[in-house]
Amino acid sequence: MAQKVYEAINNFSKKFAKFKAQAEPERIKTTSRDEILQEQINRQEERYEFAVIGSYNVYKSPLVALGKNSNRGKSIDEDEQSLLKAYKLFKAVNDANNTAGDKTTFINKVDIESPITKKDSYIRGGQFIFLQCWLRFEQGVENFIPVLEEDRNGYFHLRFYPEAQVKMSAKDKELIEKVRESFY
Repeated sequence: MAQKVYEAINNFSKKFAKFKAQAEPERIKTTSRDEILQEQINRQEERYEFAVIGSYNVYKSPLVALGKNSNRGKSIDEDEQSLLKAYKLFKAVNDANNTAGDKTTFINKVDIESPITKKDSYIRGGQFIFLQCWLRFEQGVENFIPVLEEDRNGYFHLRFYPEAQVKMSAKDKELIEKVRESFY
C-alpha cells in the first residue's frame, strides 16, 4: 500500500512539475469602467456615422435609394430642384447687383420663398444639412451656403451667404466632414 501511495504522490509531483513548467496561464482580464465607457462611445459613434451615411445616401440620389415610385424620394428630389432654382435665382440677383449696383445703390438682402421653407423636416427637423451637403458636393456650390432664417412673424426664408460668414455648429461641421470622407 505504501508503494501505491508513493507512486500516486510521484505521479502527482510529475504532473505538477509539468504544469508549473508551462507558461503562466492567462488570467482573466478585468474590464475597467473607462474601457466600458470607451466601448459605448465607439459604438455610439459608429451608429451616428451609419445614420449620417444612410441619410445622405438618400439625399445624394433619392430616386435611386428609395425607388422611382417612392413619394419620399420624389419629395426630396423636388426639394433639391427647388434649392437649386433658389440658388440660381440668388446667383442671378447677385450677378445683377454686381454689374448694375454700386457702393451707394445695391441690393441689401434677398429673401427667397421656396417650398423648403415650409417643411418642418428642414426648419425644425435637422434635415436641411443634407440639402446643404447635396448643393455643395453634388452641384459644386461651395462659395455660398443656403440658410433658413426665421423672420419676426415666424415665417422662414431661404438666404445664401458667403461661406466665410456662416457659423456652423461643431455637429454640422462634423456631419459635413463625414459626408465628404464617405462619398467624395
